[in-house]
Amino acid sequence: MVLVRNNKKDAYYVVTPKTCSCPAATYNPGQPCKHARKYFPQPKVTAPAVDSIKPEGKWPGGHNGPVDEIMGVA
Repeated sequence: MVLVRNNKKDAYYVVTPKTCSCPAATYNPGQPCKHARKYFPQPKVTAPAVDSIKPEGKWPGGHNGPVDEIMGVA
């Protein structure tokens, strides 16, 4: 827990890793405010790079599914 003084220097905000008592945290629930991001940085989560949207898995027989079997594509 951290006490953070506001910019006008007339109040303090209570900041924890999950919540803050500042107005920004109240108006944007579920999102960390600038105080929480500064004093309790979250690890950055990035999605793995995707080169293609084509599925890599194959059905038995090496086909991409029943349509390939009907069309006779190998």
